[in-house]
Amino acid sequence: MNTPMLITYSMWSLFRNCRKTCDWRYQRELVSLERNHNLNFGPLIHEYLEIWYRDRDLKQVLDFIDRACPNRAQEDQEQRDWHLAGKVDGIVRIDDEFFLLEHKTASQIDADYPERLWTDFQIILYA
Repeated sequence: MNTPMLITYSMWSLFRNCRKTCDWRYQRELVSLERNHNLNFGPLIHEYLEIWYRDRDLKQVLDFIDRACPNRAQEDQEQRDWHLAGKVDGIVRIDDEFFLLEHKTASQIDADYPERLWTDFQIILYA
């Protein structure tokens, strides 16, 4: 019997851009030996947010950040990640309505950024 496949925004985005690469990564599970640091940043953000929304304990979040970046004194990239203080971040219920909670990080934000969010493939897929 086949096990269900975990489907993510990253998988669909890769499928949209290059089906062969998607097949290599998600069907054949072939991955690069070296991981791009930028791909580590998103999961760290999600973990920080999960701890915060679950426990509302800033000390616990800061302790997690310290543990996640043990080499921050020697590694510039880890130092940048430590200075923080792509899965649906949460579902918010207000009265009888449900809303998606989505946090976005960006290297640059211009005046048109909020308007472009409505056409963001990840947000459309989640909705």
